[in-house]
Amino acid sequence: MKNKNNSNSFIAQMKITTFIIVMLIATFSCRSTDIEGDVNIKGQSAVSVSIEDDIFEGSVEIGNKASTSKSPSSSIATVQQNTVAFDDDFYIVAELTEESNASIGQVKKGANQNNSSVAQTTNLNPNIRYKIVVYNNSGLYITEKDYVRGQEATLGPLMLDGGMNYTFIVYSINSTTVLPSITFVNPANKTLTTSSVNVTGVQDFMYFRKDMIVSGDNTNYLGVVLKHRFSQITTTVDATATGYNITAITSAINPQHRPNANITLDNGTISRSGTATTVAVTFPTFGSQTITGTPNIINAATSTTSSYTISSITVGPLTQTNITPLNNLVITPGAKYNMKINIVPTDAFITHQGLPAVRINGAIWMRHSVGVNTALDPDQTPITSALHGNFYQFGRITSVSSGTATTVSNWNGSNNPPNTAWNTNNGTALPPVKTVNDPCPTGYRIPTQTEMEALMDATTFSNVGTWNESNTNYSAARVLTSKRKNGIKITFPAQGWYSATGSGFPYTAEPSTLRGFNALFWTSTISGTRTANLFANESSQQINIRLPNTNNLVFSRPIRCIAQ
Repeated sequence: MKNKNNSNSFIAQMKITTFIIVMLIATFSCRSTDIEGDVNIKGQSAVSVSIEDDIFEGSVEIGNKASTSKSPSSSIATVQQNTVAFDDDFYIVAELTEESNASIGQVKKGANQNNSSVAQTTNLNPNIRYKIVVYNNSGLYITEKDYVRGQEATLGPLMLDGGMNYTFIVYSINSTTVLPSITFVNPANKTLTTSSVNVTGVQDFMYFRKDMIVSGDNTNYLGVVLKHRFSQITTTVDATATGYNITAITSAINPQHRPNANITLDNGTISRSGTATTVAVTFPTFGSQTITGTPNIINAATSTTSSYTISSITVGPLTQTNITPLNNLVITPGAKYNMKINIVPTDAFITHQGLPAVRINGAIWMRHSVGVNTALDPDQTPITSALHGNFYQFGRITSVSSGTATTVSNWNGSNNPPNTAWNTNNGTALPPVKTVNDPCPTGYRIPTQTEMEALMDATTFSNVGTWNESNTNYSAARVLTSKRKNGIKITFPAQGWYSATGSGFPYTAEPSTLRGFNALFWTSTISGTRTANLFANESSQQINIRLPNTNNLVFSRPIRCIAQ
């Protein structure tokens, strides 16, 4: 009986011991679950990644502070503008505009979507590389996977334990070939707070973070909006108004740009390093009137200021050095800007080749017609007979009459010059070249049809004097006023023309006609026997292209010259 009692006691003790062990295991298991936050593990589940967009953040000021027209918090993009001298003939208008964020599209699950990783985007370039890094609720590193935009399905799904809370970090440098690795302070203890990425200051680093519980019951979708962490500036130089091509430029953005950066993955904080330097603006092509540079990535802190400087630029025949179109800029991380440098002709009254002239839209025109005393005021109101210039047949250097005569004295009824009589490059795309038959003074020539049209496009028109046809009405004139600068103008007297009669060579001159009613001025442009001239009446103006006829070559009109 004694042994039997001992046996029962031993069994009872074993039951108690087993119960205690089970309870301890359960307790430690719960504790572990509490620490990790895994309250409902439901097996492995796939996470589908949808990259919805990439954006630049912030509405910030960039430009000369003195010229700021809108506050940085305005919902309308701030446009900064500054004007500096280029030379006596041109000036520079520099504009910087912050580009607003595009609307972020919503990616929806289609009927054919499954648990494999899928990336959709409205803005990212195809084939760029990006990395997804996953940390658990305690900040411990779990896994990472590299993706190529558009090829996500080939890598298979991102598999994680369902019911757990994770931190997802996504980053890229917007490159199709390069994707930097993660750096850990202690590779033996990989955590979110001790992980970072090293990049150069010219790499377009983009970052995204999201904390999310992965469900074991449904497909999980990670909507990613990659945010650019550095600034980006795209520079365009526009010399269209000058009519000249840009053939060379050396320029730079001069911020406190740092060559290196370390980004903490926990919050995207940037630590910059290296000696501050400038960033050269590179233009892939030259030889056109508008050129656009390769976008520049700027790694500079918010508190730094900058400038845009042009060391040297060649526009047409002009080369200028040491120009600062914009100064005292504020470069804000994560913002995108468009910088436009417009080279604009100075519209002004000037003296060119010793004669009174006007510059409009980059072209220089004589203020007087050929044959007029250039000491007279060309814009007096109303004008007088003294401002009526000589009359010329097409292609001839000799006039057929003075501006006030009513009949011709040097008429050539058989005038039949070649199409190149006033411009050796007529009919080609080459610049016009003056000939020995051109009656314009030294440094000037007869304008082409294109140049006369450009003058009309760059001006508004008005009238002076009384517009009615009479050989004694010298008061009427068409006034073209610069659209860029009010008060800068050029005046064309309405002095009519000499027509002709006859069915062929030789033609007979008619008396002067349409004085006080039409302003009719030659261009050097001709095709066959179709001549082109400025035609203006009291209410309208245009380039008149006459129907083919040899009589076009004997008609006589005044001339207004343009600088060579």
